[in-house]
Amino acid sequence: PSIRFVKSRSTDPSGKGIVREGDELGTIFFIGDDGSDFANGGAAIKAIVDGSPSATADMPSKLSFYTAEDGSSFAKERLTIKNTGDVGIGTTVPTSMLDVNGDTKLQGNLTVAGISTFQNNVILKENSPVLNFHDTNADADNQRWDFKCAANNEFMIQAINDAGGGASANTRMSFPKDLKYPIDIGSTKQDVIKFDMLKYEPKQAQSGQ
Repeated sequence: PSIRFVKSRSTDPSGKGIVREGDELGTIFFIGDDGSDFANGGAAIKAIVDGSPSATADMPSKLSFYTAEDGSSFAKERLTIKNTGDVGIGTTVPTSMLDVNGDTKLQGNLTVAGISTFQNNVILKENSPVLNFHDTNADADNQRWDFKCAANNEFMIQAINDAGGGASANTRMSFPKDLKYPIDIGSTKQDVIKFDMLKYEPKQAQSGQ
């Protein structure tokens, strides 16, 4: 069984009339009784021509999902799937596989395979949040770098080795909360170098150079 919505611009049921970009191919409305009438739509799903169709089996289209918020008498477009497969949430013109216009909340792990560009701040909120960079190459010996905020608010940069089924951490640099040593380079248990203050003085050019 199937449900088919057929759209043509022809006024003759037996004729043909090619559709144009922006034409609705079909719409499903979800309407509830508001105590007065059935005039206010609660939600809708629309299929719309999303490009220039042709007679050579070319029918670009998109799906748009609409919902009405509390206090509103009409539904707004919330999610769009373009003819390219790009998905837009909060935007009707997505320019990537997933394009979200608004705050986003993730609960769980996020794995990014490729290059990520952040145009604003990235805030990690969790008990001892960790941002790690992991090389999945088989020759990398399960090595990764962790940028970690410990429970005592100490920020650490650690080299992690996951080989052998157990992770071992080697702290390369830490920034203690108490600022007794603003920068601690080495191990948190056996400090190699500590700097109370860093001062850079450029080398003066000698005469004749």
